Amino acid sequence: MRTVIVRLLAILVLFGPATRAQQEQPSLGEVARQNMAAKSSQPAKAAKVITDEDIHSGTTRDSAQPQRKFDPDIQEFCNQLKNSKQQAAENDCAALRIDMGSDYDTVITQYWQVQQDICAALLARQPRSESRETQARELHQKWFVFKDREAVAILTAQSAYAAVQAEKTDALKAKGLFSGAPGGLTPNESDDLKYVKEKYEPRVREKEAAVSRAHLRLVRIIADRERFDVCS
Repeated sequence: MRTVIVRLLAILVLFGPATRAQQEQPSLGEVARQNMAAKSSQPAKAAKVITDEDIHSGTTRDSAQPQRKFDPDIQEFCNQLKNSKQQAAENDCAALRIDMGSDYDTVITQYWQVQQDICAALLARQPRSESRETQARELHQKWFVFKDREAVAILTAQSAYAAVQAEKTDALKAKGLFSGAPGGLTPNESDDLKYVKEKYEPRVREKEAAVSRAHLRLVRIIADRERFDVCS
């Protein structure tokens, strides 16, 4: 649990810029650029418009943590990420398997396509397209809304975890098991300790797992943004 919180604090400190540059290692953006150079352009699908209201309503966020199969381009990106020996490669690839919901996928797919179009035009020295750049800014803002919501979800999950831990501590204190008195436990105290553990430890593990899931969702969102850094 402490490791999860430490990683979360590191992410929140860098919450504005979505970067995880590491010394003497290629950035995720560099891996993404290599991936794009090796991948042919895909035809754009019909766009589905996702509004901020959809995102804030929570309809785009699944309560469970379903897994999805990798699309070929994501699998290729993940393979290149692992080959680049990024320290967080395994965690990022695990996060990229999380199903964030169809609305998020729609926004992120449109964002990827627009970024590809902008990059291709840049490499071909074509004139800048104001409409395309405007669309990229709008999609980037929607991505930020998803990111903000997941950050709040982490804090909510952490609060729930801390509350259960506090309940467990209070229950131990109520039975005199938190006094710090020297010596072993009496048979009654051992029974009381077993009762408290059986009552609270499943809830503690459940809340701890919720924090880990929320954390992984935010990692997925940040990893998505970094793999789209294909033109810089």
